[in-house]
Amino acid sequence: MSAKNRKTFGFISHPKIQFKYAILNSLFVSGVILLSNLLVVYRLRNYADSQSDIEMDTALLYNITDFTMQMGFLTFLVSFLITFVSTIVITHRFVGPFISINRYVDSLINGKFDEGLNLRTSDEMHEIAGKLKILGDRIKSK
Repeated sequence: MSAKNRKTFGFISHPKIQFKYAILNSLFVSGVILLSNLLVVYRLRNYADSQSDIEMDTALLYNITDFTMQMGFLTFLVSFLITFVSTIVITHRFVGPFISINRYVDSLINGKFDEGLNLRTSDEMHEIAGKLKILGDRIKSK
């Protein structure tokens, strides 16, 4: 595989699609966490407002809700980053072998039998790649 192909297909065939998917996935997961925290804050504030006739420490409840909001936003940011990075890694792991196999089959179709098919041994499609190499060698020998 040439350096140009590695640079063009470094992450995935369409990095913009992978990036958009990672952003959307991260926003969804982090948004659910943030909304659940905001729901807790809303319920606590409603409870504090409705209990005005009972002697209670509303300042403490408001401090708890403020802390919950701060932790909610911090959790949102951390979960967004973790989800974003893990989405990039997972999509790269699953799509990368398909791109390599597709390039190899294209080279076989174009009569370039000396092109290599190199996948990591930990890739999901490693067994199929091995069988495609055998097929390419047999086509080359004929």
